[in-house]
Amino acid sequence: MNDDGLTERSELYSWLYHKSIELLARREHGRVELQTKLRQKLAIHKRWKDEAAEPVSLAMTQALDKLEYYDYLNDERFVQAYINSRINKGYGVNRIQQELKHKGLLDELIDRYLSTRDDGPLEDSMIYKTWYKKFRVLAQEPKDRAKQQRFLLYRGFSSCEVNRLFDYLKAL
Repeated sequence: MNDDGLTERSELYSWLYHKSIELLARREHGRVELQTKLRQKLAIHKRWKDEAAEPVSLAMTQALDKLEYYDYLNDERFVQAYINSRINKGYGVNRIQQELKHKGLLDELIDRYLSTRDDGPLEDSMIYKTWYKKFRVLAQEPKDRAKQQRFLLYRGFSSCEVNRLFDYLKAL
């Protein structure tokens, strides 16, 4: 037993650990994201919603540390899986980077995995595939072209990438 009366076998610790395993079985999570979800579940759970903050925080830290120790919870693996998932859905680096920061992940971890991405030639790139899937034909009217550009910017591609794509498409 720890000096604050909380053991690894406490009901709260056990509940947090098993709830974390359930969430991780569905998909990868980052530590901060998992912690947020657990806090939300605790807030609505009849048994634990009135529990004092300190024991909850300690039990949650112990449970998450154990998950990391056994490599069930791994921020690097989460970042890789998340980036691959979002890129396959046609999102750009800027949008993915913003979403990962919002999930509480470190900038250096995000940058390490985003910087290794290389789409190769423009016709094989994600921006081209995203544009082609949505529009297929380069708009001739400036208003329609601006709509296509805004769509790509919203998806997280940089204005430099968008301009490069449209220069490429004009040359075809």
